[in-house]
Amino acid sequence: MSQANGQAPHFQTSEEAVAQGKKDILEVLRISPEVKLGMDAAQVERSTPDQALSVIEVDFQKLLEAGSADSLRRLAGDSKGNATPLLVDGQVIGLIETSKGAKGWSVSAIGNQLLEDDLNAIKATPFGTSKLDYFEVPNIQARIFEVSTGGKAGYLTRYDGFSLQRTIGIEELLPRLRQDALEFQKLYGDQLKEQKLVK
Repeated sequence: MSQANGQAPHFQTSEEAVAQGKKDILEVLRISPEVKLGMDAAQVERSTPDQALSVIEVDFQKLLEAGSADSLRRLAGDSKGNATPLLVDGQVIGLIETSKGAKGWSVSAIGNQLLEDDLNAIKATPFGTSKLDYFEVPNIQARIFEVSTGGKAGYLTRYDGFSLQRTIGIEELLPRLRQDALEFQKLYGDQLKEQKLVK
């Protein structure tokens, strides 16, 4: 794979990093066909990058302290970069995650089966062609997609019995997230302070 001195290459744009990620996948599949990436070389060759999702981590401390918020963006922590689906015949067959550092964009991860499965489920809904942003909530492992419906943010998630088939508002989602975050903090907060157990 294209690495100089063991360092991942950097690019001006996320799209350039995704193109390199696709080349890297093909090289891995060519050199080590026994490696199971959940896709084959023919699929990767045929694939086209879909619209990238911004990957945003919710600030756990802000979530704990939130009495209310009009969107998850109010609780946003660091951006983790982008996740770009690779599509074949309208289905997500792979995912390339990119992040931006001081030297530019680089590939940070290849593949995320849970996220791929969620995106394929969303593609079968009326939201399948909508621009999505993706939020991760640390410690309680919530994966949430934000979509704009009628100028207002709506959320799609499988978390806690919700469905990817219909959007929910922040007023329905936030109390569940906060309740679980408070429970996690109650159970593991002291350990986190001492050992940095989970990010």
